[in-house]
Amino acid sequence: LKSALERVIFTAVATAEKDARAATVDPSYLSASAQVVEVFGRMVRVLSLLKSPFRVSLATHALKEMTAWRYAAIADALSVSPDLHNYYLKLLKEFHESSGDLPEAGHVAEEIGKNAQRLLEIYQSSLEEKEWQKNFVENTRSASSLFEESGFVERALTCERRLAKYFCGVSDFRNAADAYNRIAVLVQKLDDYRVGKDIRSLGTFYRVEFLGTNALHRLKKTLPPMPSPENGGVWTENMHLHEGASKFIFREKQITRLAEVCARMKKLGSLVNCKVVLLRSKDQDLSPNELGIRITIVHPCVSEEKDLAKAETRKFYFEAPFTKSGKTQGSTKDQWRRKTICTVRARFPCRENCQPIVAETISDIAPIQNSILVVRKKVEDLRIKALPDENGKVKLNPLYQVLNGAVITQVNAGIKDVAISFLSKENVAEHSINEIRQLRDLLKKFIEGCRNALNVAREESSKTEKEQKASKSKQDLTQSSPDLNLNSILEEKFQELSTILNEYIDIATNYIKNPVAFGSEELKQEEKDTATMKQTDTERKEDMKVIDASVKREEDVKVTTDVETKEE
Repeated sequence: LKSALERVIFTAVATAEKDARAATVDPSYLSASAQVVEVFGRMVRVLSLLKSPFRVSLATHALKEMTAWRYAAIADALSVSPDLHNYYLKLLKEFHESSGDLPEAGHVAEEIGKNAQRLLEIYQSSLEEKEWQKNFVENTRSASSLFEESGFVERALTCERRLAKYFCGVSDFRNAADAYNRIAVLVQKLDDYRVGKDIRSLGTFYRVEFLGTNALHRLKKTLPPMPSPENGGVWTENMHLHEGASKFIFREKQITRLAEVCARMKKLGSLVNCKVVLLRSKDQDLSPNELGIRITIVHPCVSEEKDLAKAETRKFYFEAPFTKSGKTQGSTKDQWRRKTICTVRARFPCRENCQPIVAETISDIAPIQNSILVVRKKVEDLRIKALPDENGKVKLNPLYQVLNGAVITQVNAGIKDVAISFLSKENVAEHSINEIRQLRDLLKKFIEGCRNALNVAREESSKTEKEQKASKSKQDLTQSSPDLNLNSILEEKFQELSTILNEYIDIATNYIKNPVAFGSEELKQEEKDTATMKQTDTERKEDMKVIDASVKREEDVKVTTDVETKEE
């Protein structure tokens, strides 16, 4: 069919060119012929997309992401026809809903609503206006519900604001009031997330890299290509757009374990008729017919103040520990961390739940900065676990787990080792004043966070004990509560740890006030540079004095010469 259409297009073009030279055909016919050529070209493109690169019997081995990409590609190919474009977008939305990918389904529904809103402006006061109005309202409200259900409340608010603005513009105040009521509910829900009364899971992200030769070449026919750069620019990496991508970021729904992702990827062996090898080391060799897959969990790259929008980022990172000696793990003082940042084209959630990686940057984190990040995370965990839930109660089990890891350090020295490694008198002068100040302030927050968490645990366990006493028999009252015993142990360990940490905090404070007493290399270098600058300034002033004296003598000689000349 494709070759037949190509012959029709060739004949139509040749006939049109011949008639144009003979000037015997009306120009409108030539315009129509050009439109026919364009339509046939788009038909060929759509048919080529519908043609499956694998047999129907093997279609069950394809990933759901591949099916979603095909729907999106067909919808883009039919962008000139609004009805067909929306038809395939609706198929994509239904597919996402059936797969449990609600944020992606919401994004597609929002896109359909935006298309309908744009067509509303074109078809005003026409028979098709009501149809597109219904399309806009239904899909935008559907997108709002899907976003709310999946935890993306900010996106749901955007949809409701768009509906409220539209209803006010057409004086439909009843529906506008409903939209504003929905906005109030969503804002309250967002505030519950912000203060910690409710917790939401926005998904788990994985970096998946495909490696190999023959097997990878066959697999790329089923993978989405690299997207075009924004604004006609170029990506930071040397990637060929005509080739399929080999590195992707996958968004899995809620909490998905690594073993589940690995099991899904192994299906690709039946799809491209090869052996799938899950790679662990970077230098593992592969045969030509083996498909290597390296899977790494990644985290959204956001600042602390924008934590609620963490899943709407296009940058993700993963970290790997290493030491200068080549070992993976080492002492706290020698433990480095390598951070890799992966960038995709669009923010998640988007039309598809996997996107090609368009850029990667790698940076190394020094041991003291690594320890600062570790302490900061512990402080944040203590703060979050001590917050009450929507019923006003604190969950004791998660709180005790965090306190055990912070106060009772059985596996490693933990926070105590961090203080010894960087704030002791022998080591404190090896680091900058700014880094020592950061670590000192975080240790103060850590002590305060542990004290607050222990107080919350004591109060909550006392309430629980009183409730249990009311329902237990007299014999049970003689037994002590296990929570109270645990509180006593934790408080004892905390007192020991806080005493040690306060000693090192005092050392850090003294170092910040008087670095010279500790033999700070940084300060010595600053003093040396200052002395050099002062010496240079003194020499420059002496040189200027000599130059000024020389200039003055020349001026005196010149004045004397002028006087003698005048007298002569």
